[in-house]
Order: sequence, then structure tokens, then C-alpha cells
Amino acid sequence: MTIDSQMGSQDSKFVVNQNGKNITGTLDTPMGSQNYTGTYDGKDINFSFMMNAQGMDLKLDFIGTADAQAMAGRAVFGTFGEGTFKAKRQ
Repeated sequence: MTIDSQMGSQDSKFVVNQNGKNITGTLDTPMGSQNYTGTYDGKDINFSFMMNAQGMDLKLDFIGTADAQAMAGRAVFGTFGEGTFKAKRQ
């Protein structure tokens, strides 16, 4: 997964586990590993997680579309603005 923000571009390993419409997994970033939860319904994918950014708890939300090979969409970094994300199956 690549996340683009005002701070630049960051590549991460994104692991997805699906049970019906529910998804869970991990996002391994240079800042550490984060567990996330979300949903995948049709082509719509939404997931989020909490992280600590410089002593502040921050919720990151990802809203986009996906198919069996790739996903892309919008990333919301709490009060720190927005960016985009994209990922492809390996």
C-alpha cells in the first residue's frame, strides 16, 4: 500500500483478512504495525485505526473502492488533513 499525504509518500505492507463484509488486518508502516477494522461491501471499502502521533491519539480513516486485485481512495488523517491511498495484491 502507498499512502500519499502532505508529508510525502509512504509505502507499507497491508494484510487483509475477510469474514463476510468485515475486514481486519495489519498495516506495517515505518512508524510501526497498526491493527485495523473495516468493511468491504461490493466495491466499497472502508477501514480505520487509531495511532499515536507525537503524543496525540489520531484516528485514520480510509474510504475507497476495491476489487480482487487493487484498491484506491481517500485517506483522512483526523485534524491533519487528507491524502490518498492505493494498494495492489501481491
